[in-house]
Amino acid sequence: MNLESANRWLTLTANVGVLIGLIFLVLEINQNTEVARSAVDLELATMSTEFHMRVAENPDLARAYYMILHDPESLTEDQKIQLYFLIPGVFLLMEGAHRQYVRGYLPKSGWTPYEGLISYLLRSPIVRDWWIDGPTVFTKDFETAVEEISGVHRGAK
Repeated sequence: MNLESANRWLTLTANVGVLIGLIFLVLEINQNTEVARSAVDLELATMSTEFHMRVAENPDLARAYYMILHDPESLTEDQKIQLYFLIPGVFLLMEGAHRQYVRGYLPKSGWTPYEGLISYLLRSPIVRDWWIDGPTVFTKDFETAVEEISGVHRGAK
């Protein structure tokens, strides 16, 4: 009986040890997930800041970016060419954010500002025409998200 009792206690102790180990593993995974989310937030904030600083440091580009929505008719051909390269960069940044949102690394509260930016930019006839007729460099998931947010569909002329 003593051997059987000792065996039960050892089994119970081992099971408790396994359970404690699993609890620590779950806590570690949750902590790593939070670290990954924080890294995504920081990277997106850094990329957005760098973009805005580059635009701010270039008065012609800043003016063109502003005029997309406020006075698109007065854009010069040079400004339109700048925007032809700038707009895809903005949308590629937002696509990266969307991928992280879909993967669960960016919370809804982190994705919502991008939804607002998509709606805002696609109010411009220039951006809308670019979205409708421009080359497809985006994933289908992102294109679908943009279309759901804005109501503007690629190739819909």
